[in-house]
Parts: sequence; structure tokens; C-alpha cells
Amino acid sequence: MDNEASGKAAVYCVIIGLADGASVKGSRRLFEYEDPRGLPTERVTTHLNFYLLDTDQPGPNKRSKPLLAELPTMDKGSQPTDGQNLIVEADELPAVQRDPIAAKFLRRFAQSGAVLDNEQRWCLWLVDSSPSDRKNSQLLRTRLEAVRTLRAASPTPSVQRAADTPWLFTQRRQPTSEWLAVPRHSSEHRICVPMTEFGSEVIAGDALSYIEGCPAWVFVYLQSSAFTAWVATFSGALESRFRISPDMTYNVFTFVAPEGRGLAAFESAANRLRSVRAACPNETLATLYDSLAMPKEIRDAHAEIDRLVDGIYGLKCPSRMQRVVALLTRHHEISQADELPIEGDRPNRRRAKRTV
Repeated sequence: MDNEASGKAAVYCVIIGLADGASVKGSRRLFEYEDPRGLPTERVTTHLNFYLLDTDQPGPNKRSKPLLAELPTMDKGSQPTDGQNLIVEADELPAVQRDPIAAKFLRRFAQSGAVLDNEQRWCLWLVDSSPSDRKNSQLLRTRLEAVRTLRAASPTPSVQRAADTPWLFTQRRQPTSEWLAVPRHSSEHRICVPMTEFGSEVIAGDALSYIEGCPAWVFVYLQSSAFTAWVATFSGALESRFRISPDMTYNVFTFVAPEGRGLAAFESAANRLRSVRAACPNETLATLYDSLAMPKEIRDAHAEIDRLVDGIYGLKCPSRMQRVVALLTRHHEISQADELPIEGDRPNRRRAKRTV
């Protein structure tokens, strides 16, 4: 939506006609805008639920664990709460590297910018530091004193308590093996939310979620149009950008675990996507996934991913709404058939089946 504001702030409006259900007969009319500045496309629907989908099914309830029990968890990265004193920017790196004690604890620090723009940042990961390390480095002493002062002045009791351990991030959730980085926010103009792998030597920051030891077939789902449609519909947004959270995105998504030749096809698709990305080593994912700049090889790799994932749900060249309705239907089938717990339920229910 365009306007004359200097900062180009925008307001998105949804206009809904409400009526007593008993008095509404026949079809419903839904007008969708692919381009806010363009003309709408009218769809005639049988139902319209809360998310303006052609279904009478409700949306998913958030979950603390994945719907498919065998999946690895998605967790938020580590949060420093440090006033930038445990973080090392590029212009600060030489000074830290010259300190023989501080240099031992330098680790690359990955936030969303590291995934999308290959942003280079570092942090002081002092989990294994000794009291002598922290005492004998003047650089560390200066930075840790600043962290302690900032935390002590915080209105949050847990942050105040963390002032006693200024060398530690206030929240520490670091994978110990290779992990898939999932940006918490990403442009809605990309065909997917680009994700990539890092080794355990890279610290996962709190602007990311991560999946440790993510199987190749799960990676394929996460880079598909089906998952992107789910994100766009149910995951919320920051401004108009996609927002991914474990409890309302990953944990409630209807993964179907492939087996046999299907699994081999998913793994081949994952390797193909990684390969065509690697063929452009000097390009960032933000550039490779620009709608005008995207190489044909990457588009073709995603077309193969969509063919595989859509086929799992019995779809062929579906619209976004058809994808979401099919996913939501399967979501409720699995939830009801297997009596899976939702947020707040007792955990001792029977385990979910492996759906194929």
C-alpha cells in the first residue's frame, strides 16, 4: 500500500462483512490482492474461517513440542543482555585478537544477518573461562564491568541476578553439533524463508531459532512453498514481514515423514538446493532469493521441492489457499486421531504415529 508519508509507513486493512450465520445462504465472496496497488481477485468460497480460508476448520493451537513426535526441537538462540559488551563488531575485532586471553574465547555470533547477508560478527563466549582469565585480561575486565553495571540497573529481576555472572549470556541455548539457522523475521517478498547450516563453533543468537541435527527431509519441508504458506497464514508478522516461532509455526506444522524412495528423493532435493547455492559462493542468500535476481537453478531446485512436498498432501500445482487448507485438514486429523497434547495438556498421552 502506497502513501505520501516520508517514512512510507503503511496500514493494511481487511474489510469483513459480518452477519448471523443462520441468515447467510450460499457462497461467500473473498477478494484478495496479490499486489496492494493492483486489482483484487475474487474467490467464491463455501466457508470462511477466522483466517479467511475456504474451510470451517479452526486454526492450529500453539504447541510446546512438535506435532510429529520424532522431530528434533526448534529452539531460540542465546541472548546476551550485555549492552553490546559481549558482542564484538568488525572494527573491534583487531583489539580483541591482540589480547591473548580474550582471543581464546572469540566465537562467531550468528543472527539473522549472518544467514541472509553473511554478516560477520563475533562474541566473547566465556562459558569455559576461568576466574584467572577474567581477572588477568584488562579488556575482559572493562567489558564485564560494563555488563554488570547494565544488568544491575535493569528493572527485570532475572537480569539483575545475572549481574553476578557478567561473563555469561543471560540465556544460553547453544547446540553442540551442526544446526540449521532459522531467521525469526524475513521478508514476505521471498519465495521462502532462506535457512542455512552452521557448525557448533558458531554461537546461535537470539534473533534466530535453530534446529540441531536437522534431517535433510525436514530442511526440504522448511524451504517449500507449503511451509511458507503456513508461515504467512498462521505465524503472525512484524510489520508485513514473516515471523517464525517454534510454538505457532514449526511445532504445529503437519510434517509427513517420507520413507524408502520418498526419503531418498527428499534427500536428493536437499543436496541439489545446497549445491546450486554453493555454486554462487560470493552471493548472499538475500541476493540469491531476490525476486528479480534469483538464478534459474535455484528456482528449479525449489520447483522440485514443491513437487515433492505438494505430492505428499495429494496436491498438484495448488494455490496458496489450497496448500494451507490441505495442511490444516491433515493437522486436525493427526491431532484428533492420535490425541496429541496441546499446550497445557497432560504429557502422558500415547505417542504420535509416523505418518506417511
